[in-house]
Amino acid sequence: MAENGIGFSSVGVAVGLPFCGRPTTPLWGVALATQTYPLNTTVTHVVMQGVEVGEARNKIVDWALEHNATYVMFVDDDVVLPPSAIQRLGYVLDTRGPSLYPDSKIAVCGGIYMSKEELSTPVVYRKNGQGGSWDWKVNDVFPVESIGTGCMMIRTEVFRHIEKPYFKTVQEYTPKGDNLALTMTTDDIYFCNKVTTAGFSILAHGGVLCGHYDVKKDKIYTLPDDSYPVVEAKKAEEQRLAEAAREEEEASV
Repeated sequence: MAENGIGFSSVGVAVGLPFCGRPTTPLWGVALATQTYPLNTTVTHVVMQGVEVGEARNKIVDWALEHNATYVMFVDDDVVLPPSAIQRLGYVLDTRGPSLYPDSKIAVCGGIYMSKEELSTPVVYRKNGQGGSWDWKVNDVFPVESIGTGCMMIRTEVFRHIEKPYFKTVQEYTPKGDNLALTMTTDDIYFCNKVTTAGFSILAHGGVLCGHYDVKKDKIYTLPDDSYPVVEAKKAEEQRLAEAAREEEEASV
């Protein structure tokens, strides 16, 4: 592939857009259109629609592998990105993540958004089966077992170490005594399990906080201002400013 006669032979970021056929909010389009990227980065938007979401993601990954994309960035049609989200996630994969966790093979970094329900919880899980995690602060970057794919950047190289299908929604009934137990796994949990089983790490970015649009209610779910991640971040910042002021006062004496 060549662009503008310069001779680019690969894609820096393949932005995968798996459309499910539901309407989006105008804010979604504006947020995507105004994303920023590092200088000298080729970006291609790969649209997939008319198929189940897990299969759409698989087809997007196939395109990224075929075109030697360094990263795949998934953006769901109901997830509203904050400014510079894609650039922030890439920075963690390239720089901040390896410095924080030098012994980990970091392959995935995801932004955080809330579930679309009355008692909304973060779609980020330090431990699978334990529910959404609240024990983090805004701007924290921390390891997780799984996170939603609605705002997720992935090193394309990881797909060369896991088997297809990369993404799959599982709904299985298995015998449990005299009854049948229903096991349901969404495509994001399925993928994250494959990544960690292969020996790679997943990070969540508490500084990339997304809106989650519910088209039926015409409502965007966001992290509440009185939630633990927000309140604790404010406390930490106030403490930092107080310590800086104290040090400045002591230095001037």
